Amino acid sequence: MTSSTNGLCDCAMALLSAKSSTDEQIMLKSIHRHLSDLTGAAKGFQNGNGNQNHFHGEMSTHHLESQIVVLISDQDVLNKLTCYVFDRRYGWSEAGRDGMRRVRRMSSTGTTLEASDGHMKAVLNDLLDNIIRWYIHQPLSVQLVHAFEYTMKQVSDVHVVRNRTIIHFMEWLRQNQEELQDFECTQLIQKLIIAALTDVWSAIRNSCAKSLGPIVSHLSVVEQEKIFQKLVKLCVSETSSWQAVEGAIMGINSIIQQYTEKADSRSTTPQFSLHNQSMDIPQVPNFISSEIHNVVFKLLYHSQLTIREHAAKALSTYISCSDVQEAYSTFQQVIQQLLKDVVGSTDVLSSVESIKLPIQFLDAYAAEGLLSVCLSIIKVLPLQMMLSDWLTYTNTFLLYLSHPASTVRQATSSIFRYLVSKCSHCPVLVSLLLQSLVQGWIPNTDILQREEKTTADQSCSSHVRASVTSNKGFLLDAWESREGRLLAYELIMKFFIKNHWLYTFGPAASSQLRRQNTDSEIQSEDEENIPEEKIKEHERTHSISCTEEFEKTSVVFHDSTSEQSLPVQFKSEGRLRVLEYEKMNGDTGGRISRYSLLSILSQLQNIDCTVNNKNPNVSQQIRNSTFYQKLQDTLGNKTPPEMEWMTSVQLTPLKQTLKRILLQTVESLGDSQWELRRITKQVLPCLAEVIRWYDIGTLEEIWQAHLSTRPSLLTYAAVMLLQESMLHCIHLTPLLQRPPSTWQHEDSCKQILQKIVSSVTDQIPTCLPSLDKLVQRSRYDRLSVLAATTIILAHAHFDIPSDQRVSQIASVLSYWKLLFGFTHPNTRISKELLQQGTDIRLFSSPFEGYLSCCLVKPENKFQCAKQVEKVFVSASHRALQSFLQKLPVESVCSLMPIVAHYSGLFIEESSICRNMRDCLHRVGIRVVEYVTQSRDDKQTCLMCLHLTLKELAAIVTLKSAEVHLVQRYLSIYLTLCKPMNPVKHLRSIFLAICSRVSEGIHFSVDHSPRPNDDLCLLSNDIPIPSTNSSESLSDLDVEDTVIIGSPGHFPESLTLNLSNSSLPSGLISSLSQGSDRDGAKSPSDKDSESSDWDSWDEDNNEEQSALTQAFGEFLKCLKKICDSSSHGLFEAELKKLETRERSLIREIISN
Repeated sequence: MTSSTNGLCDCAMALLSAKSSTDEQIMLKSIHRHLSDLTGAAKGFQNGNGNQNHFHGEMSTHHLESQIVVLISDQDVLNKLTCYVFDRRYGWSEAGRDGMRRVRRMSSTGTTLEASDGHMKAVLNDLLDNIIRWYIHQPLSVQLVHAFEYTMKQVSDVHVVRNRTIIHFMEWLRQNQEELQDFECTQLIQKLIIAALTDVWSAIRNSCAKSLGPIVSHLSVVEQEKIFQKLVKLCVSETSSWQAVEGAIMGINSIIQQYTEKADSRSTTPQFSLHNQSMDIPQVPNFISSEIHNVVFKLLYHSQLTIREHAAKALSTYISCSDVQEAYSTFQQVIQQLLKDVVGSTDVLSSVESIKLPIQFLDAYAAEGLLSVCLSIIKVLPLQMMLSDWLTYTNTFLLYLSHPASTVRQATSSIFRYLVSKCSHCPVLVSLLLQSLVQGWIPNTDILQREEKTTADQSCSSHVRASVTSNKGFLLDAWESREGRLLAYELIMKFFIKNHWLYTFGPAASSQLRRQNTDSEIQSEDEENIPEEKIKEHERTHSISCTEEFEKTSVVFHDSTSEQSLPVQFKSEGRLRVLEYEKMNGDTGGRISRYSLLSILSQLQNIDCTVNNKNPNVSQQIRNSTFYQKLQDTLGNKTPPEMEWMTSVQLTPLKQTLKRILLQTVESLGDSQWELRRITKQVLPCLAEVIRWYDIGTLEEIWQAHLSTRPSLLTYAAVMLLQESMLHCIHLTPLLQRPPSTWQHEDSCKQILQKIVSSVTDQIPTCLPSLDKLVQRSRYDRLSVLAATTIILAHAHFDIPSDQRVSQIASVLSYWKLLFGFTHPNTRISKELLQQGTDIRLFSSPFEGYLSCCLVKPENKFQCAKQVEKVFVSASHRALQSFLQKLPVESVCSLMPIVAHYSGLFIEESSICRNMRDCLHRVGIRVVEYVTQSRDDKQTCLMCLHLTLKELAAIVTLKSAEVHLVQRYLSIYLTLCKPMNPVKHLRSIFLAICSRVSEGIHFSVDHSPRPNDDLCLLSNDIPIPSTNSSESLSDLDVEDTVIIGSPGHFPESLTLNLSNSSLPSGLISSLSQGSDRDGAKSPSDKDSESSDWDSWDEDNNEEQSALTQAFGEFLKCLKKICDSSSHGLFEAELKKLETRERSLIREIISN
């Protein structure tokens, strides 16, 4: 044994003095042989081919003869060997250069070793990994702790090595965690752990914090307190670096986490219920509970985001392993912190409306941190505990909806959204929350109804609103306050939609029957208890996870002393299902909510019915019940004693509240503050959908009263709401025809949908004449664009009375063509086809304001016209194909060149480009059939086809058109050119192809062999080939079969499917180069355009090859079409080209 021990020590010393990789390999193998001799090859080592030894990690190290501290008794050798092993194994990335060699200076010995080649590196790594595994299985020893300490000091400037050393050190402690409590060197272990937690490198801090929990849990309480107190001192010290503070709070969180894990696994989800005091739970030590609040509250003010996040997480962890009273106490402390130095009097706080500016808020960092803690507590705190001081809490959050920092307002809006979801079983509280949000904001009727009178260079009138940093006015009038409430509205409305959809159409309603049968109080914010088969079925049908999408829905509180189920009786009230429960064996816990199985909107609908005496089945006592009695009806015996604030509450019907929210939102559309206008466009679609589900009569009132020819805010909003409602109907109609399998009660679901569809369908004929007049205003603003696109949508998808169709279609086409003429006055389309006055001086559009289509003020009318065109195309392209398909061919053909022009102009806008391309293909087939079969005068149609082919040829030359797009446009070209005289178009397409494949050839859409000849464009009796051109195109369009905006995750919902994309965006994007392609680009411009492509030789060559192949196939097909009427015509036109161009075309065809 002594000789073996001495031999191992000698090998270690020889290894440390090795000068080459070969010497290292020899010494490492020698160490392995000694270990094998000591423990037996079968136990730990297995000899391979003589090149490597593989350690299985099973070698028994509790035997004295196999312990490293016995085998290497010299502490200095052990220190240096340990440092060498980790430094050599993980320090490859730190290698430097010594001439032509990559070398590495070892931290333990100072020796410079070659970095080695790939094979030698792999051999050394394998041998070193075996030794590291042997280290990890060593028992606790003071000598080895010192060796790790030495290693960490030596590699202080090598982050990767230090990180891996910490990871293995923590793993070694975890392997020996049972021995930690009686270990004699815990002070040094604490020192190393704290050094790792406060390391400057975040990866080391994260590694240590992640591994700390299991280790600390096996230390004595005294040792735990020592570590905790040291970490607390680091957190509160003014001299600590932010890295040290971050690591310290992460360590505190790890220490607290062990008590959560001891309690149960509830910390894995945020929806668990807190413990009652009477339950036997692990007691959090006093040294934690006495310090945690002070530490966390201090760190929540820190400027470093990660520190605030970890502090909030630590407090959340502490709450999760505490009882209800501790959580409630913490919540109250957080509220006090939020109110500290902000509002000096609780009397002022009782009415946020009365707070005047200026007001001093908490710093944004502190407010964000405290609000994140509030959110985590609200998720788990029983609702009835919050009712005692409900007004203080809600007013505090209302206050912070007005904070100057946008991030704080967003955080506060999330709290309101969670409060609504927490109260989803208690509709009276939801109604109260919405009432509190709308308070203090009375929409200005003058602003809403004022007629806008603007000229082209004049701004639309906008109200200038004060900021929260002003010295005058009321807090709730500041634009920040209004934006904060709009943020809350958006989140709440989206939750309403998801909740209503899943309870009315999804699996939530049936699963609730099962969840009512419970003994304990359930605080579920997701439908995690929905049966697995239901979730799977729902995911298959709608591709959506209920756990992710049906968020924060709580169920009714009640006591049940038996496990007897509740009989359910369905009754009909209007078109809604009302579920009534009769509790068996008496009910000592109060009444069960009659609406708890319905969505929030349905519950509120039923409450409004009782208030308005519309429900004959409800007694007079229930109609006249107070707020507290309604609360008892929901919460049963869980209802707290009646508070003073409850006696003065007067609930407003939700219909009135929603209408007020709508008017507030509409008012913000015209605000001078950009932030308000932006969030309003996000809120309005969600709000409109909620109103449609709740009571579409509110929208009908808006349309009847404000859909007029006078341009005002309410007129603009009315048109917007009408378009949104029409889109929703388009999505709902297929569901009425083919109901999804997830619908619980098909007939009642159809009734709900039919009510919306019927209402909107009935309103369309009444509203469209007003829209027609708005389009005829000769004003190109957002209102006229919205009116025109709404008419397009209506004619594309609804049956419009014949007496309206002609005038409305004429107005829209005139509007569209004039807009194109203003935007592209010099194009051949404007000059030859439109033949209308396109003097830009006649163009009228606001440069600024809510009716302006420009994000930034344009320099002239021409720039403004381009922005109007972009908004118009973005809003209409989805419905354009269906719209044009319903028009006469004579009307459609004049729009084909414009559609082709837009295909190239917006080629980088994939959705617009695809819809324009599909529209061009379908319409083109109709026009070609008409020209081929009709005996009427076809010159206008032939001119349109000719201009369209010119546009398609121009698209081919665009560098931004990828090969697959070029193939699609070439396929359309083959369809459209069939009735054309090849002489009129072959030269253009030849030059376009040459221009695309060769940099030296330049193209213009004005290329024509006989520019002054008459338009004798039709070839004599050219028959349409038997091959179906539409089928050939559809083969190319396989990957584009999914239409953007089609029903997706929530088929009954418009807002959640389209992400508000249905409204005109107004965003400015880069238009394709050469939007006016009438003039020729110079060769220098071409070279400049293609310089970026030429820099990628490999990709360019590959693309050019595919492009050449596509052009070759196209030219062969084109030759067959041209030669079908007159043999040799294709070749004759080819010979008219210049020699270089002719040779290039022939080369493309022959490839």
